[in-house]
Amino acid sequence: MMNIIFDSININNLSGNSGVFNGENTQSNWNSYIKNNFGQGSIIGKHNIFYQNVNVVEDNDLIDFPVRKAKEGNGN
Repeated sequence: MMNIIFDSININNLSGNSGVFNGENTQSNWNSYIKNNFGQGSIIGKHNIFYQNVNVVEDNDLIDFPVRKAKEGNGN
């Protein structure tokens, strides 16, 4: 048996498929489906200034990615 001892756990950011688990636990049938739209893009560098900017995201899709859950016992 392996023992791992943490003095503390610090979490700065959780995103769509994240979890923090402690102790004896089971995460069965854990799924995550996420879609993000970013209108600004990436900002890289120091002392960047965006003054009175307007960001527009045009997303005309009705369905971006269909998710079909498999039947239990199907192996999928």
